[in-house]
Amino acid sequence: MYSPHGSSKKIWATRLLALTLWSGLTLSSPAYSAEDFYKWVDDKGITHYTRTPPTSEQQTSVITTSSSPSSDASKSKERLLRSREAFNTASETRKNESIVSPEEAKNIEIRSKNCEIATARLKNLQENVRLREKLENGEYQVITEDGRQGRITTTKKQVQDNCSPS
Repeated sequence: MYSPHGSSKKIWATRLLALTLWSGLTLSSPAYSAEDFYKWVDDKGITHYTRTPPTSEQQTSVITTSSSPSSDASKSKERLLRSREAFNTASETRKNESIVSPEEAKNIEIRSKNCEIATARLKNLQENVRLREKLENGEYQVITEDGRQGRITTTKKQVQDNCSPS
């Protein structure tokens, strides 16, 4: 069978080789081996840190580095695990909140329609200075400027109530 990317045996062999090289380099790094360092002060009072002991008979201290993981690493790991748990919990909460019941969906749709109506009404009130309204008896009456400003204020409140996210 023809494969454009080579045979699967070659792919696995390449991956295994890469993993082996990575493991060898990682485990042979200085962080995993204990080493001795020497701390000494020369005749001029300068402190030196070396891997080899000083040639003269000066007082030295041997500092041995350990290959065991530090407590900071374990604390960091614990903090990481706690933050992951908190993130997962928050993510689940957001998922649960995003599920909308049919009643809530209906209310959202009604608010959306009310938003459109209120926005159109506000635009009409702001753009048209001379407005009329139909009275109960069928006659038309011109709305005064004070009445128009009052309706603009009321309509702005309706837009704010219906167009803002819950």
